[in-house]
Amino acid sequence: MIILDEIHLISETAKEFSKIFDILIKYPTKAVLGLTATINENDPRYNTIITTLPPVKRYLIKDAVTDGRLAKPQVVSMPVNFTNNEKKIYDETSAKISYLSRKLGVFDPKRISIFLFKGGYNAKLAKLWFENVRKRKELLSSAQNKMLCAVNIVKKHPSEPIMIFSETIESIKKLEKILESNGITSRSIHNKISSNQRKKILAEWGKTYFPLLSVHTLEIGYDIPEARIAIIISNSANINQVAQRIGRVIRKTTKKNYALIYVIYIRDTKDNSTLRMVKSTIDLSDRDNQLKLTYFR
Repeated sequence: MIILDEIHLISETAKEFSKIFDILIKYPTKAVLGLTATINENDPRYNTIITTLPPVKRYLIKDAVTDGRLAKPQVVSMPVNFTNNEKKIYDETSAKISYLSRKLGVFDPKRISIFLFKGGYNAKLAKLWFENVRKRKELLSSAQNKMLCAVNIVKKHPSEPIMIFSETIESIKKLEKILESNGITSRSIHNKISSNQRKKILAEWGKTYFPLLSVHTLEIGYDIPEARIAIIISNSANINQVAQRIGRVIRKTTKKNYALIYVIYIRDTKDNSTLRMVKSTIDLSDRDNQLKLTYFR
């Protein structure tokens, strides 16, 4: 049997990974089993996976918690406000994004990105659109009150490993400095940190420091069962990303029966969707929307 873990990585858009199907064809008598916790069966990017290896079993978080295989996730919502200056920038940036979308006649980022390669006036509008989206994203990731809220949460859990997720390197660097100014040592992992350095940072986690800050890097491929606390400062609209982040802290151990997932969000902004996404992903009463551990064969 051939087992493909994290099978969602060989989607239609993953050109190199998807070549694995060409290899599997050479072994028609081999049984194939795919595993994933983060696939959207309605997403066209996974058509090849769904048709080639249709799902044979779906295992919900609720079932895994009941069976004692996962720690029970508890979401703690932490709403905060922008400062007056941040609120002004957010409103101005959002207004520009809406104006540029109307000028281009489209609102979907993928369709807007097409204008970048066509040149001319619309390409300039599309460039401005993405610049403002990035500016708003950074603002939501590094808002002052989010940083202070994260520090207060860390203080509530001294001497306990904590995973802190954000969307930009700048925001975790900012938080790292604020933690340091409060006498709290932390480390960060992102794609500009070498593999060897990452291993060293992880080896010291829970020994010489406790808050570990990450931008995407910790979401796949790291199994850290002792961690039971996650702080989500910001998140993309990608449900797979939410599931991976939650998955880092719900690994069951003899000393861990539940996990705390703090979601820090700015009131009355796009951040509200992050809280809804996290809750729907792990809502133990919602069997349709919660995270599924899916098997394909």
